[in-house]
Amino acid sequence: MSAKKQLTMNEVLDQGKRIAFHEREDGSTDDFLEADGLIFDIMTNRDGYISGMWCMGKKARVAREYGIKLD
Repeated sequence: MSAKKQLTMNEVLDQGKRIAFHEREDGSTDDFLEADGLIFDIMTNRDGYISGMWCMGKKARVAREYGIKLD
């Protein structure tokens, strides 16, 4: 049995499909991408530099937990 390879940030940015985008008053953003059945939150600061990324979890669970309607 082989384990799935963990996606790198570059793979998520290249392969990910944008499902949502949120901009705050201070100019920082959250870009939500779906890649390989998982939802990722790419955070940028007000200068446009990526400040972090985290995997929110499987697409179906995230949709159920946060009440998001995904196609």
